[in-house]
Amino acid sequence: MSQAKCFVIICISFVFVADLLADSKSGSNGTNYEYTAYNQWIWSPISISGAPEGSTITSIVVHWNVDSNYISDIQWYLDNSTGYESPYYDDMVKTGDDWLDGYSETSDASKIIYPPANTQVNGTWWFNIRDTYNDSNAEWNKGRIDSWDITINYIQRPKEGDILGADPDSFTGSAKTVTVTVKNTGRDDANLIVEASSWPSGWSISPTSKQTNVPYDTTNSSYYTFTVTPPSYNSSGNITWKLYYDDPWPTSNTLLDTYSQGVTNSVVCADFYVQSINLSPSSPTSGSSFTATVVVKNQGTCSADGGWL
Repeated sequence: MSQAKCFVIICISFVFVADLLADSKSGSNGTNYEYTAYNQWIWSPISISGAPEGSTITSIVVHWNVDSNYISDIQWYLDNSTGYESPYYDDMVKTGDDWLDGYSETSDASKIIYPPANTQVNGTWWFNIRDTYNDSNAEWNKGRIDSWDITINYIQRPKEGDILGADPDSFTGSAKTVTVTVKNTGRDDANLIVEASSWPSGWSISPTSKQTNVPYDTTNSSYYTFTVTPPSYNSSGNITWKLYYDDPWPTSNTLLDTYSQGVTNSVVCADFYVQSINLSPSSPTSGSSFTATVVVKNQGTCSADGGWL
């Protein structure tokens, strides 16, 4: 049944425990909504937020306080803004009288519902009721929702992810793009951060961290790219890459994995050339001895250990 529905801001209280696999979200609405005629639907909204994407609902507990002159005439159902609609129920039972509120009967009860696993937790949920029997006395076709509350129980994957590798690891004195390969093995659509936490002296990395939304995927990987610049001289060492789950502020991010990448920079930076050769005597005769002074210049960009002529 398609109906236009009004939104009401409702205060929701819940306890969020970040690392548990099982959790719940709850909300309540104490605003009265009244029907005054047979077959007139009324509904009461509750907004739920904060559940991680990809959470799987295990059960929903709906509790209501409904007044009517004939509780047994009431039909009800639950739906939400993301497309879920429960079956229609005719099981509302009388639990007492409510003459002070102007109704002869009241129902203060609850029901557990088991929706499909892909039903989303977050969104607006509506509790809907109507009178299904057209009594000859119009007063008997009236009723109202005094209040209702909902608890949505769900499970979520843990915060898990791996750095599978980083490449390339060989440099020749110039900057290269290093690709860090990441797999999200935990929650759906997790915001993951790859950070270069340390690198050899003289090297530089830009940027030092990147964040992106990485879907849960057991087959495919995601890739983060960084510009790694080695020094102008021979150097080797390790770049330490860290993978974090981006927890909401002010909670500290969760470290998921650490990967050490060995890197080597091999630079041919010494460049010798013979600058001059001086002979003494300057014109040696055949078979005579002479002294040759050879001047060699290093026109390269780094010091040299030695060489041979």
